[in-house]
Amino acid sequence: MAEYQALIFGLEMAVNIKIPYFKFFRDSQLVIRQLLLFYKVKKPEFILYHKYALKLMISLDCVTLEHVPRKENKQIDALTNLTSTLSLCSEEVKVFFFCQR
Repeated sequence: MAEYQALIFGLEMAVNIKIPYFKFFRDSQLVIRQLLLFYKVKKPEFILYHKYALKLMISLDCVTLEHVPRKENKQIDALTNLTSTLSLCSEEVKVFFFCQR
């Protein structure tokens, strides 16, 4: 569930601030393959997450889904945990992005 929550959180931010391109890095091959429609979503509790993620994905110009092996995913794991925590908050959370040129 955290995999889909992290994806949805990122996609919603991309849509809200009108970023046309989105890259999603995960260690879960299952979720990546479900989103690419290679695998069916069998667990009923994930179907709504999957449908909503696909809806958000098609609203962007370009979405890249990339599998990252588990041993290389320490940063991704930390971001997923942060995303799960933020999505559980009942108060509004403001996230700021800083880019260097």
